[in-house]
Amino acid sequence: MIRKFFMFLVLCFLSHVSVEAAPTKKQISVKVEDIPEIVVGKETAPITIIEYSSLTCSHCAEFHVQTWPHLKKKYIDSGKVKFIFRHFPTDATALKATAILIHVPLPRQPQVLQQAFETQAQWVETKDFKALSRICGLEEKFCEHIIKNPKVLDAIIKKRVIYEKALLIDGTPTFIINGKVYARDLKLPELEKILNGSITHAN
Repeated sequence: MIRKFFMFLVLCFLSHVSVEAAPTKKQISVKVEDIPEIVVGKETAPITIIEYSSLTCSHCAEFHVQTWPHLKKKYIDSGKVKFIFRHFPTDATALKATAILIHVPLPRQPQVLQQAFETQAQWVETKDFKALSRICGLEEKFCEHIIKNPKVLDAIIKKRVIYEKALLIDGTPTFIINGKVYARDLKLPELEKILNGSITHAN
């Protein structure tokens, strides 16, 4: 029901937007295959964590502010964990924010993603996409264009639908750790218990 309601809102949203002339010559992502996932860590890591997350989700922001720095320093940088972030927007604001962030050069996306979550309170309630464009290092006019571009938004929605068909996601964040689903916010103690058990099992 939640997913159907979201899709209804999105379809209504798209039916009222208009396409403007692109303000720059930058490449615009308008195909499903153009919507990237963010990968951090070594390909050979024994543990893979996949996160389905929404940029407007307060629990997602809490994870990235409180847990992510420790996870990255102790487990990702040491080669124990490969982390994959997948955009799963849960409302129109998250949809627009995703449209902006995916146009950041891929090598900078992990850093910008973290900054977006750290400053979530500053831009999400006011829907200040100008502030988000500055965080992302993109031109404001370019961002104004892509958040009104139905082709860009539709590609993001289609990518989300692909994720939904592969996995029942009732909320964000949802984590998959070495194939096991954790449909809740994982606090650091619980996450470390899971990771240390997985590392022991892998060895």
